[in-house]
Amino acid sequence: LVDAGHGGEDSGAVGKNKSLEKDVNLAISKKLVSIINQNKDLKAVLTRSGDYYVPLTKRITIAQKQKATMFISIHADSVESVSAKGASVYTLSEKGNNSKLAKQLEESQNVVDQFGGVETVIDNDQFLKSILTDYSRKDREMQSFQLAQEIISQLDKIGPIHKKIPQKANFVVLKSPSIPSVLVETAFISNPTQEKRLTNKRQQQKIAESIYQGIMNYYHNLD
Repeated sequence: LVDAGHGGEDSGAVGKNKSLEKDVNLAISKKLVSIINQNKDLKAVLTRSGDYYVPLTKRITIAQKQKATMFISIHADSVESVSAKGASVYTLSEKGNNSKLAKQLEESQNVVDQFGGVETVIDNDQFLKSILTDYSRKDREMQSFQLAQEIISQLDKIGPIHKKIPQKANFVVLKSPSIPSVLVETAFISNPTQEKRLTNKRQQQKIAESIYQGIMNYYHNLD
Protein backbone atom coordinates (compact mmCIF):
# COMPACT_ATOMS: atom_id res chain seq x y z
CA LEU A 1 0.00 0.00 0.00
CA VAL A 2 1.40 3.40 -0.97
CA ASP A 3 0.31 6.30 1.21
CA ALA A 4 0.69 9.85 -0.14
CA GLY A 5 1.02 11.96 3.00
CA HIS A 6 -1.34 14.90 3.67
CA GLY A 7 -3.95 16.06 1.11
CA GLY A 8 -7.00 18.29 0.85
CA GLU A 9 -7.10 21.00 3.52
CA ASP A 10 -3.88 19.55 4.94
CA SER A 11 -1.17 20.79 2.57
CA GLY A 12 1.75 19.52 4.65
CA ALA A 13 4.95 21.54 4.38
CA VAL A 14 5.21 24.49 1.99
CA GLY A 15 8.42 25.08 0.03
CA LYS A 16 10.20 28.41 -0.37
CA ASN A 17 8.75 28.66 -3.88
CA LYS A 18 5.29 27.81 -2.56
CA SER A 19 5.13 24.22 -3.77
CA LEU A 20 3.00 22.04 -1.49
CA GLU A 21 4.17 18.82 0.09
CA LYS A 22 0.78 17.15 -0.51
CA ASP A 23 1.21 17.56 -4.30
CA VAL A 24 4.79 16.25 -4.33
CA ASN A 25 3.79 13.27 -2.16
CA LEU A 26 0.92 12.36 -4.48
CA ALA A 27 3.02 12.72 -7.65
CA ILE A 28 5.77 10.45 -6.32
CA SER A 29 3.24 7.97 -4.87
CA LYS A 30 1.39 7.68 -8.20
CA LYS A 31 4.67 7.06 -10.03
CA LEU A 32 5.67 4.45 -7.45
CA VAL A 33 2.32 2.64 -7.78
CA SER A 34 2.54 2.52 -11.57
CA ILE A 35 6.12 1.14 -11.41
CA ILE A 36 5.07 -1.53 -8.88
CA ASN A 37 2.04 -2.50 -10.95
CA GLN A 38 4.25 -3.19 -13.98
CA ASN A 39 5.48 -6.17 -11.97
CA LYS A 40 2.93 -8.97 -12.41
CA ASP A 41 3.81 -10.47 -9.02
CA LEU A 42 2.91 -7.31 -7.12
CA LYS A 43 -0.13 -5.08 -6.76
CA ALA A 44 0.01 -1.57 -5.35
CA VAL A 45 -2.89 0.58 -4.18
CA LEU A 46 -2.96 4.25 -3.10
CA THR A 47 -4.55 5.45 0.14
CA ARG A 48 -5.55 8.60 -1.76
CA SER A 49 -5.54 9.10 -5.51
CA GLY A 50 -6.41 12.79 -5.53
CA ASP A 51 -6.21 15.98 -3.51
CA TYR A 52 -8.42 15.15 -0.54
CA TYR A 53 -7.86 14.49 3.13
CA VAL A 54 -7.72 10.95 4.52
CA PRO A 55 -7.61 10.67 8.34
CA LEU A 56 -4.52 8.89 9.67
CA THR A 57 -6.33 5.91 11.17
CA LYS A 58 -8.38 5.52 7.98
CA ARG A 59 -5.07 5.01 6.14
CA ILE A 60 -4.38 2.05 8.40
CA THR A 61 -7.84 0.56 7.92
CA ILE A 62 -7.46 0.92 4.12
CA ALA A 63 -4.26 -1.14 4.43
CA GLN A 64 -6.15 -3.80 6.37
CA LYS A 65 -9.10 -3.88 3.96
CA GLN A 66 -6.69 -4.28 1.05
CA LYS A 67 -4.91 -7.07 2.97
CA ALA A 68 -1.70 -5.13 2.40
CA THR A 69 1.62 -6.85 3.06
CA MET A 70 3.58 -3.59 3.20
CA PHE A 71 2.84 0.07 4.00
CA ILE A 72 4.93 2.89 2.51
CA SER A 73 4.10 6.49 3.38
CA ILE A 74 5.60 9.20 1.15
CA HIS A 75 6.47 12.62 2.60
CA ALA A 76 8.83 15.57 2.15
CA ASP A 77 10.73 17.07 5.06
CA SER A 78 10.68 20.68 6.17
CA VAL A 79 12.79 22.56 8.71
CA GLU A 80 13.56 26.23 9.29
CA SER A 81 17.08 25.93 7.89
CA VAL A 82 17.08 26.25 4.10
CA SER A 83 20.36 24.30 3.84
CA ALA A 84 19.07 21.02 5.34
CA LYS A 85 18.97 18.36 2.63
CA GLY A 86 18.63 14.67 1.99
CA ALA A 87 16.27 11.74 2.40
CA SER A 88 15.47 9.81 5.58
CA VAL A 89 13.35 6.75 6.24
CA TYR A 90 11.42 6.26 9.48
CA THR A 91 10.08 3.17 11.20
CA LEU A 92 7.70 3.10 14.15
CA SER A 93 8.87 3.57 17.68
CA GLU A 94 6.04 3.41 20.21
CA LYS A 95 8.15 5.57 22.51
CA GLY A 96 9.05 8.06 19.83
CA ASN A 97 12.54 9.34 19.20
CA ASN A 98 14.92 11.62 21.05
CA SER A 99 16.14 13.39 17.95
CA LYS A 100 14.84 16.92 17.66
CA LEU A 101 13.81 16.52 14.03
CA ALA A 102 11.85 13.33 14.78
CA LYS A 103 10.02 15.15 17.59
CA GLN A 104 9.09 18.03 15.29
CA LEU A 105 7.98 15.57 12.63
CA GLU A 106 5.85 13.58 15.06
CA GLU A 107 4.11 16.79 16.07
CA SER A 108 3.47 17.82 12.47
CA GLN A 109 2.50 14.37 11.16
CA ASN A 110 0.29 13.40 14.08
CA VAL A 111 -1.75 16.58 14.14
CA VAL A 112 -4.79 14.37 14.11
CA ASP A 113 -7.22 15.78 13.15
CA GLN A 114 -7.71 19.43 12.81
CA PHE A 115 -9.26 18.56 9.47
CA GLY A 116 -11.53 15.57 9.72
CA GLY A 117 -13.11 15.64 13.16
CA VAL A 118 -11.40 14.29 16.24
CA GLU A 119 -9.44 11.06 16.23
CA THR A 120 -8.00 10.03 19.55
CA VAL A 121 -5.51 7.55 18.30
CA ILE A 122 -2.11 8.33 19.65
CA ASP A 123 -1.87 6.58 22.99
CA ASN A 124 -5.11 5.07 24.03
CA ASP A 125 -6.38 3.36 20.94
CA GLN A 126 -7.54 -0.02 22.19
CA PHE A 127 -8.23 -1.25 18.68
CA LEU A 128 -4.59 -0.87 17.69
CA LYS A 129 -3.18 -1.96 21.05
CA SER A 130 -5.14 -5.19 21.05
CA ILE A 131 -3.79 -6.31 17.69
CA LEU A 132 -0.22 -5.30 18.30
CA THR A 133 0.96 -8.31 20.23
CA ASP A 134 4.59 -8.32 21.31
CA TYR A 135 5.42 -11.09 18.90
CA SER A 136 4.12 -9.45 15.76
CA ARG A 137 5.54 -6.11 16.88
CA LYS A 138 9.10 -7.42 17.21
CA ASP A 139 8.83 -9.21 13.89
CA ARG A 140 7.38 -6.15 12.20
CA GLU A 141 10.04 -3.89 13.69
CA MET A 142 12.81 -6.01 12.21
CA GLN A 143 11.12 -6.20 8.82
CA SER A 144 10.40 -2.47 8.78
CA PHE A 145 14.03 -1.72 9.66
CA GLN A 146 15.31 -3.98 6.86
CA LEU A 147 12.90 -2.44 4.36
CA ALA A 148 13.94 1.07 5.46
CA GLN A 149 17.63 0.18 5.04
CA GLU A 150 17.08 -1.13 1.52
CA ILE A 151 15.20 2.03 0.51
CA ILE A 152 17.90 4.29 1.98
CA SER A 153 20.67 2.46 0.12
CA GLN A 154 18.82 3.00 -3.17
CA LEU A 155 17.98 6.67 -2.50
CA ASP A 156 21.66 7.15 -1.65
CA LYS A 157 22.49 6.43 -5.31
CA ILE A 158 20.43 9.31 -6.69
CA GLY A 159 20.84 12.14 -4.17
CA PRO A 160 21.91 13.25 -0.72
CA ILE A 161 20.89 11.28 2.36
CA HIS A 162 20.04 13.14 5.55
CA LYS A 163 20.28 10.10 7.85
CA LYS A 164 22.20 7.02 6.73
CA ILE A 165 20.40 4.69 9.11
CA PRO A 166 16.64 4.31 9.54
CA GLN A 167 15.18 6.68 12.13
CA LYS A 168 12.45 5.92 14.62
CA ALA A 169 9.41 8.04 15.39
CA ASN A 170 5.93 7.54 16.78
CA PHE A 171 3.95 8.15 13.58
CA VAL A 172 0.32 7.10 13.69
CA VAL A 173 0.32 5.92 10.05
CA LEU A 174 3.04 3.38 10.80
CA LYS A 175 0.84 1.51 13.26
CA SER A 176 -0.45 -1.02 10.74
CA PRO A 177 -0.34 -4.27 12.68
CA SER A 178 2.14 -6.96 11.70
CA ILE A 179 3.20 -5.62 8.29
CA PRO A 180 6.46 -3.78 7.58
CA SER A 181 5.67 -0.05 7.52
CA VAL A 182 8.00 2.83 6.69
CA LEU A 183 7.67 6.56 6.21
CA VAL A 184 9.97 7.98 3.52
CA GLU A 185 10.99 11.63 3.79
CA THR A 186 12.11 11.99 0.17
CA ALA A 187 13.96 15.32 0.56
CA PHE A 188 13.65 18.74 2.20
CA ILE A 189 10.98 20.83 0.50
CA SER A 190 12.23 23.71 2.70
CA ASN A 191 15.53 23.70 0.75
CA PRO A 192 14.96 25.60 -2.55
CA THR A 193 17.36 23.34 -4.50
CA GLN A 194 15.69 20.21 -3.17
CA GLU A 195 12.27 21.76 -3.74
CA LYS A 196 13.16 22.12 -7.44
CA ARG A 197 14.12 18.45 -7.48
CA LEU A 198 10.92 17.38 -5.74
CA THR A 199 8.73 19.23 -8.23
CA ASN A 200 10.63 17.94 -11.29
CA LYS A 201 8.81 15.03 -12.97
CA ARG A 202 12.01 13.22 -13.97
CA GLN A 203 13.40 13.51 -10.47
CA GLN A 204 10.09 12.29 -9.00
CA GLN A 205 10.32 9.28 -11.30
CA LYS A 206 13.90 8.62 -10.13
CA ILE A 207 12.83 8.79 -6.48
CA ALA A 208 9.93 6.40 -7.16
CA GLU A 209 12.24 3.99 -9.01
CA SER A 210 14.72 4.01 -6.12
CA ILE A 211 11.99 3.24 -3.58
CA TYR A 212 10.76 0.43 -5.85
CA GLN A 213 14.27 -1.01 -6.12
CA GLY A 214 14.54 -0.90 -2.33
CA ILE A 215 11.25 -2.82 -2.03
CA MET A 216 12.45 -5.43 -4.55
CA ASN A 217 15.77 -5.89 -2.74
CA TYR A 218 13.87 -6.33 0.52
CA TYR A 219 11.70 -9.08 -1.02
CA HIS A 220 14.76 -10.64 -2.67
CA ASN A 221 16.50 -10.91 0.73
CA LEU A 222 13.41 -12.56 2.26
CA ASP A 223 13.63 -15.48 -0.17
